[in-house]
Amino acid sequence: MHCLDFYFYLTNTDNDAVISFGWKTNTTRKETIVEVTSQIDNKWQHSKTTYISPSSEIYQVWFRMRRTAGNTALFHALDESKIFEGSCGILSFY
Repeated sequence: MHCLDFYFYLTNTDNDAVISFGWKTNTTRKETIVEVTSQIDNKWQHSKTTYISPSSEIYQVWFRMRRTAGNTALFHALDESKIFEGSCGILSFY
């Protein structure tokens, strides 16, 4: 079990902006961990998600930023992306 912890900034809720995080293995197994969407508030948002990684395989974490509509300017950013071992609810920091 792992915790994906990151901050994100997405503008323009009219264009259905999305940031997706997931993992994939060398055997083409792929799973989405979390998808976050643009918010009405014009500020940084925080996301924490507990996920189960493939136990016996090496895997890569991926992310994708996209929008599903519109052609106006879209501003997006990621910051402080971290992965911790253990559940997001019971993390301890030193």
